[in-house]
Amino acid sequence: MVRYLAAHASKSKQSQLGWKGRQWGVVNKRLLDFAKPVLVELPHKAMNKVPRRSAQRRLQMQQEKINTFRKTARVSFLVGGVLVLLTLLAFLATAIYETIVPPTDMHLSGLLTAAMMLYVAPVGGILLALGGLTWIVDESAAKRRTR
Repeated sequence: MVRYLAAHASKSKQSQLGWKGRQWGVVNKRLLDFAKPVLVELPHKAMNKVPRRSAQRRLQMQQEKINTFRKTARVSFLVGGVLVLLTLLAFLATAIYETIVPPTDMHLSGLLTAAMMLYVAPVGGILLALGGLTWIVDESAAKRRTR
């Protein structure tokens, strides 16, 4: 709107305007000529808050994005750690089971541990590595922002 008004106010040729006089001198001329100004006094604190409200909201939205990013990194790190730890516990439980009971070709704990080592542990390791790396990068960026 401001850009339009500035561009319109700079027009000087009659062919650019399209009508006689400026827009604000023709539309509501009676109201513009005879209207009395209204003075509204605000406390000093309110005057400081008015222009900064949109900037504060933008900053708040950026902070919410950063907080979501931090939560995602930490959850990824913790879930990866839990998956790796769960695989390790299954491996230890299977090792203890096989020392007590003579090993056979097929037993459920051995199959479960093998499947976890093939599928769960790699996913957990990737989540652990990416979550940890993201967490470290975010912490270093936060320290840089506070300087």
